[in-house]
Amino acid sequence: MSLFKNVFTTLLEQEDEEIAPPQEAQEGEANPLEGEIEPETDPAQFGASVDPGQDIESIKQQSMESQKTELESWIAKMEEFKKFINDPNSDSIQVKLQNSSCDSLFEKIASSEHKRLSRVAMELSGIIEAFRGYQNAGE
Repeated sequence: MSLFKNVFTTLLEQEDEEIAPPQEAQEGEANPLEGEIEPETDPAQFGASVDPGQDIESIKQQSMESQKTELESWIAKMEEFKKFINDPNSDSIQVKLQNSSCDSLFEKIASSEHKRLSRVAMELSGIIEAFRGYQNAGE
């Protein structure tokens, strides 16, 4: 939401600059804009993170790149968790439960929760593939 807010504010400021220059104070009146922000104050402290000289396409591109990077990290974390739950080639939960000895806690869990763990891994795989689809569509 802040991206659109900043772009909208930038557009409004550009429109104001094109339409009317700032009014000069009448003699004897104080300029209402004087003293609003000191020269040494950093505008970034007030949420002005968008450079007014930047065009909208470059702002969208920067936002898209940032989101792609975050999406890649999400996909990697979900892949890692999926392998932790159900990967036959590693020390996953499913492998440990299936290799547990009889009459043990793990054997009881395996008999009652095997399907649920498989379903979670399958659903997670579906989400990962959907995210990859969005990632590819965004390129």
